[in-house]
Amino acid sequence: MARKRAREPRPKDEGDPTADRPKTPEEWRKIEEVDPEAVTDLQRRIVKRVERWDMCTPALIVFEAAKPVSYIASMAMVVAGPVVESVFRLPDYYTFRKMLEDREHLDELIRMVEDSMDERRERHLQDRAEARERKRRRREARRGLRSIRR
Repeated sequence: MARKRAREPRPKDEGDPTADRPKTPEEWRKIEEVDPEAVTDLQRRIVKRVERWDMCTPALIVFEAAKPVSYIASMAMVVAGPVVESVFRLPDYYTFRKMLEDREHLDELIRMVEDSMDERRERHLQDRAEARERKRRRREARRGLRSIRR
């Protein structure tokens, strides 16, 4: 009968797939933290795209309706994350998930869309007032020319 050779123990960090994983809850929290600037940047890009597509009102309806289930949706994104990230290249997937997880971020996004709608409405009203003023000036100029011709 052949004797089995005793294997030498491997160093802990060599070949251990869990060596670089966080061990304590504090280490996990550090990893899970999201940069507030990244969230704000993502919110700005979402608002800009919604505004460009002229979908502010439907976006507000969706965001308001999603508020009660936003945390559940973020947890679904956690579960689907590995599959989605292996198929698609989505650089803001994690940031979007963290934004959905915290209601304050969603409220801030809604506020930003509402502000964008207000600014757009003010620009529209200002443009209409300027157009009316140009039209009035043209009319007055035409009247002035008519009186000179007579």
